[in-house]
Amino acid sequence: MTEALPPEKPPRLQWSIRLSALSLLSLLLLFSWRNLSGEDGSWLRWLIQCLPLAMFIPGMLVAWPRTYSWLCFVVLLYLIPAMTQVVMGIGYRGAESPPGQLGDWVSLVLLLVLFFTAAFNSRWLQHWHLQSPSRR
Repeated sequence: MTEALPPEKPPRLQWSIRLSALSLLSLLLLFSWRNLSGEDGSWLRWLIQCLPLAMFIPGMLVAWPRTYSWLCFVVLLYLIPAMTQVVMGIGYRGAESPPGQLGDWVSLVLLLVLFFTAAFNSRWLQHWHLQSPSRR
């Protein structure tokens, strides 16, 4: 007996998966650029910022819904300081920096995109897995 293939992923799910991967990679690049090329950057801060996000890459490649659910929780831990940096203008460069520098805004937007796409991916992947003929 041959096992039936799962149905093709809907276009909204395909685009959402791509957008979440793009925003995660962009965040990792932004954190790397800020911490490894700046005067006040450090390897330890780079590891603390990038490792928790990089842990989710294998699960995203396999498209597990639980990976995206956990990613939402972790991104919330990044959103709070990012929002504070944009609103208050303090953070990496100290209190003398002007409110809402471009890098702070970019990281906030990328985090918001990652949070919402991960939430949608988790739900849509659950529905997609339930439509699989092997589960019936």
